[in-house]
Amino acid sequence: MIVTLTIGGVDRTEYLRIETLKLTSQLGSRGTCTFSLRSPVSGGVPVYRPAIGAVVEVGNVATGATIFAGTIDGIDEGLYADIDSDRAVMEYRVSAVDYNQIADRHIVNDAYESMLAGDIVKAIVADFFTADGISENVTTNHVEDGLTISKAVFSYVTAAQAFDDLCDQTGYSWRIDEDLDLHFCDRSSVAAPFSLTSSSANWRGMRVSRTREDYRNKQFVRAGKYLSDARTERFAGDGETKTYSTAYPLGTVPTVSVNGVSKTVGIGGVDSGMDWYWNKETNVISQDSEDTALSSSDVLAVTYQGLIPLVVEIQDDVEIAARRSIEGGTGIYEAVASAPEIDDRGMAEDKARAYLRKYGVIPETVTFETDTDGLRAGQLLSITVPVHGISGSDYLIESVSLRDVGGKMFRYSVKALSGESLGGWLKFFQKLANAAQTHTIRENETVNKLRSFRDGVVCSDSFSIGTETPEARIGYGTIGFMVIG
Repeated sequence: MIVTLTIGGVDRTEYLRIETLKLTSQLGSRGTCTFSLRSPVSGGVPVYRPAIGAVVEVGNVATGATIFAGTIDGIDEGLYADIDSDRAVMEYRVSAVDYNQIADRHIVNDAYESMLAGDIVKAIVADFFTADGISENVTTNHVEDGLTISKAVFSYVTAAQAFDDLCDQTGYSWRIDEDLDLHFCDRSSVAAPFSLTSSSANWRGMRVSRTREDYRNKQFVRAGKYLSDARTERFAGDGETKTYSTAYPLGTVPTVSVNGVSKTVGIGGVDSGMDWYWNKETNVISQDSEDTALSSSDVLAVTYQGLIPLVVEIQDDVEIAARRSIEGGTGIYEAVASAPEIDDRGMAEDKARAYLRKYGVIPETVTFETDTDGLRAGQLLSITVPVHGISGSDYLIESVSLRDVGGKMFRYSVKALSGESLGGWLKFFQKLANAAQTHTIRENETVNKLRSFRDGVVCSDSFSIGTETPEARIGYGTIGFMVIG
């Protein structure tokens, strides 16, 4: 058999059913491994029974490499009769997930400022991958620096989500390999170990599909609210009004003056003894209830930064013209995305451009089979097959599935995606990695940390034990009489 199977550190290859082993690596998610085991039943009990959570390692006999490592996630069992030996056997259908699953188990609640993305990754591993089984053995030998992150706030998100956010900002990719080492590296450098050409003889059954299902060339992003420039609004008193409404919700502490004289400002419902009160994200500024309302000769001036709904629009004129030449009409395909966590116009525009990079071309999906080892999700694969209209383009491998064929060889099914419109995936990731700017992740979220503290109090006292002769007393008794006749 071309494969070895170790479960819980013990070789269990003898129980593995031929042609049931399947491995799948999927971009942005856990890798999976499924297989079936058959164990004899002796004395009414299976000779072997796998356990949930046990470590699984799959090895390639031909290369000596470990091609999968993870833990058992699920087991489905059934009792069968063994046709060959007429004995009862227990069959286990086992599903396992790779070590990326570790990052799903741990919650990150912290903020990081002015740090390299790689240093944030290392900090998360050090702080949140607690001494919990295999988690404590995760290393960071292959974590690269990446870009500087001006601020990243992770409020009760999984470590996997935190790593994903960092990858979105930097163009990097992450995974935990078979040796429990976490990789965080420039995706443009993660090249497939071989390429495909018309004459390379390392692929079969290639199919190329193109669809405009998610296509768009004009993107709107409905973001959150951003702070306007400082603006001043003036109000005339009327002898009665004590509450005034601003044009926009208040985003910062306002400066208030009456007839040019500065007034004190506090938070409504919190502070007291102030001239005026405000609350963030409301349009209201109120005078203290004990003060006299402004008269018609008084002018109230409020200077503040307002919270303004942020909607951005980006379009690709080249793509619009291309669609128009083929289809007629305007050639415009519009789409709207929601990103309420973004409160910066520049970030919202970057988000809209990212959507156009991803969906602003008619994408190509290439699928094929290969018997050559080495491909995995996240690699960049160069393909030159002119008959399919593909000439030296880089394709991002989205998924790789492996199955054993007769227990003698591995066969891989691969799915790869075409790159963005401006030069392919390689240039796209290089542009992200080389961008001379800092990035912010969830700038306005708040991290609350609750800590439990233990202390001890020692109480002591002293007492003595003495001995005394106990009191002894004999009481009195009356004895009657009895007549026997």
